[in-house]
Amino acid sequence: MGDIGRASARPESTGVQLQDASSQLAALGKKTRGIGKQLEAENRAVGKTVRDLFNEAVSRGLVKPVPGSESS
Repeated sequence: MGDIGRASARPESTGVQLQDASSQLAALGKKTRGIGKQLEAENRAVGKTVRDLFNEAVSRGLVKPVPGSESS
């Protein structure tokens, strides 16, 4: 039973592994935030395009705006 976990029993080895894992998690978090910001920007652009198309259709009389809704 003394052999179980012997390789990870050295504190310095475990500390290095934890630092590596922490660094990897930090890098992944940064990458994830970057992707999230990119998706938010793309979502805003799509929303603006849809609003612009709807407003153009309203101005041409192709559709009527819903009463009480904002059409800017």
